[in-house]
Amino acid sequence: MKLRNITSLVVLLLAASTVRVGAWEVCVDVICGETKAPLEGVSVVVTGTDCKDERSGTTDDKGHVCISLLDQPCCYTATIPGFTITGVATFCLDTTKTSVNLPLETTGCGPQPGCPECVDKKLGLGVASGCTVLELGTAKVSITGPAGGILGDICIGPGGSLAMSGDEFVTGTVNLAAGAKFSTKLDGNAVKVITGVSGLNVICVQDVVLSGKQILLTGPADALFIFNVTGKFVLTGGGAGPQIRVDQTAGILPKNVLYNIIGAGPDVAFSGGGGGENCCAAIVDGTLLAPLRKINLSPGLVNGEVISARDINIVSGSSVRCPPCK
Repeated sequence: MKLRNITSLVVLLLAASTVRVGAWEVCVDVICGETKAPLEGVSVVVTGTDCKDERSGTTDDKGHVCISLLDQPCCYTATIPGFTITGVATFCLDTTKTSVNLPLETTGCGPQPGCPECVDKKLGLGVASGCTVLELGTAKVSITGPAGGILGDICIGPGGSLAMSGDEFVTGTVNLAAGAKFSTKLDGNAVKVITGVSGLNVICVQDVVLSGKQILLTGPADALFIFNVTGKFVLTGGGAGPQIRVDQTAGILPKNVLYNIIGAGPDVAFSGGGGGENCCAAIVDGTLLAPLRKINLSPGLVNGEVISARDINIVSGSSVRCPPCK
């Protein structure tokens, strides 16, 4: 009887060892690009691009984490909520290669001159202390009412959502992880920078009303942005000009942005002067899709397409620009 138990135990141990050797997994080492130091406590999200699989893990004090994956061929993309990854963040597994080591380097993780710490690093929160408001999961963050203000960054985890209304504002950056959604008005006051992640970023907006304010869209080079707008889309003059621009230094291009202006409603309107050769004060990078709205550029510059089933007026030296054929 005792011999049989020992034998069974040996068989179980061998089986466990066999499973471990053949494990389908990715082991990730994360370092900060600015300091070259390992990042502890970072959430690494791995999403299948040709299979339905999404897993995550948290790095240890050496910036290391191994994440088990489906035991089938699949290609994946790795993301780190709240950070921009430089270099290759994709990999594929198959029957000839069931595991891979993936070094990842991030930006925006170094010390910010003149910015005091919100949480002492000795308390052990790691990079989680870098976000003033941090939603880890698929829940919702609601920020409403008078102008109290979020001083710092807002970070929304995979599948989570952020809604802002009233006169509330954020002084830092809104960072969206894979599948996260952001609902707000865009006026250049509440939010000035939107940082997306690799793949599709959906921003739900009631109104886009910019009067001399600018908004920057940034993130990794393969980030895509869709703005679903149900209310006004108006850019008027003042200041340096009302503009929504992409961060081309990060590799994002106007072709990566779509403004989906939904349903009937007020005209899409650009104004603010500066038409002609060096058009214009009012600028958007991306394509305007407004099937049930009139579009009036008077003047304005759209670096993309302009699409509507209603009147389209391009006057006062306005310009619509797609990249020329080579």
